[in-house]
Amino acid sequence: MLHRDRIVALYDLHSWAGLIFGLLIFIICASGALAVFSTELDHWANPSLRTDPSLPQTLDADAALARLSPLVPIRPDRATTLALPGAHPGLYSLATPNSAERLNRTYLDAHSGKLTTPRESHMYWYLRHLHVRLMNHWYGRVFIGLIGMAMLISVVTGILIHQHPVRGLFRMRWRPGKGMRAFMADLHKWLGVWGMLFHLMIAFTGTWLGIDYHLLAPPVGLAKYDGDADRARNALNRNTPPPSAETMPMLALQPLVQRAQADIPGLLPTYIRLDNWGRSNAVVTIAGNLPYSLVTERGSHVRYSGSDGSLIAKQDAREQGFWPQVISAMGPLHYGYFGGTWIKLLYLGLGLMPAVLALSGCVIWYERRQRVKRAEAAQTAVAASRAAHIVAALFASGWVALLLGLVAPSLSALAGWPIGTNPMTPLFWWPWIALALGFLCLRNAALIGAVATALSALLCLLAFGVTWRPPLDGIVVGVGIAALLCALLHGWLCRLFWQASAQTHQIPRKTSTAPSTTA
Repeated sequence: MLHRDRIVALYDLHSWAGLIFGLLIFIICASGALAVFSTELDHWANPSLRTDPSLPQTLDADAALARLSPLVPIRPDRATTLALPGAHPGLYSLATPNSAERLNRTYLDAHSGKLTTPRESHMYWYLRHLHVRLMNHWYGRVFIGLIGMAMLISVVTGILIHQHPVRGLFRMRWRPGKGMRAFMADLHKWLGVWGMLFHLMIAFTGTWLGIDYHLLAPPVGLAKYDGDADRARNALNRNTPPPSAETMPMLALQPLVQRAQADIPGLLPTYIRLDNWGRSNAVVTIAGNLPYSLVTERGSHVRYSGSDGSLIAKQDAREQGFWPQVISAMGPLHYGYFGGTWIKLLYLGLGLMPAVLALSGCVIWYERRQRVKRAEAAQTAVAASRAAHIVAALFASGWVALLLGLVAPSLSALAGWPIGTNPMTPLFWWPWIALALGFLCLRNAALIGAVATALSALLCLLAFGVTWRPPLDGIVVGVGIAALLCALLHGWLCRLFWQASAQTHQIPRKTSTAPSTTA
């Protein structure tokens, strides 16, 4: 049993970690839970890139490269990456160089050999970069790592405060009719206890993934190469020598892909990287995934000489040492791509828990402050109510802005005005700011919640409506049903917030302290 003073100190640390970073934890966890299905959402948002998985692939890597290279010229002084159908089902693609838009690619149908129309939505880019970098392209990963550290502190202190988490699994008491704060307190404890192990894992892996490349990789590389900065930098950036002046015919790629699958059993090739293509020191790197394994995506690869096919290097993530395998497991454990659809659904549900914890924690803290200050001057109570008002506006506007960024690209593509990657960052930030200012004009936090849930339900219904356009397949129908269920859930939340509005206590009026003049 911890001493009462230590519990108070832990509670203060738990509260401040959640208050300072709660809003960002809410956005990061909500977007991360949705990003588990980012591939499926990207498939749903781009009808032109949908293919029939039952059709055989008639084009191999060499035929695809020959078809795409006249449109996207391959230069020996620049690395070229050919995406295989393992990355995007049924399609080959090459990145379009010198494009004003990020991540523009030229796609080729692996069955028919026809070029597809450009993608209509960059849904995958939006979700992953919102979650991984918060749309900050400089040091966003480090910032997200610090937020993950705050979440880790909040989870650990919450466990220590509870003291008996295992016993609490079966002793949660719901108290209906006790008001919003009591409901939020019960929900906060219940989600925290039942999701405890998952929250610890997500917070730790998110912290590691956020800070490892910028903060940990350089010193680890220097230690590995005995302080040789050039070797460490080359290993970190995977630099290759400049192209030689001697030209040479290149080997076919498809036999190298088959060799890579033999060299690494179970490998699903997703990308072929061509360095110094057409020169004597050309390098062909075939990278891929190991499905249903706790290894990072594209963490296994084989490198061959493009001129004679000799083996340069091989990395099978399953054959590395203990610590490299632990580090390689961070990605799949955090993103949930090591299993099938059921694992992703589990991650979706559990991943939304920290977002709800961040929201409910802030509500509990401000409601407690308001209750403690209720006996004091009315001005103090008004200040506490305004603080709760601001927090509700920021949380609600962030969630609506997240959904708007998911639905707006599909609606604009349907209208014939595709949104590229460049407008996606302001598409999230500006609506968040505008909605927050608009919500601040509403009467109270409960009304903010009601309006936000109504807007969210409307966006989910729009997503459901956009779904029913050809071609339809299992993924598209699944996303549509999920959007409809989300709309119904938001409708229920809207009613819940309206009921909470009726229970909202009134600000106490300042009573006069003048002596009575009556006899």
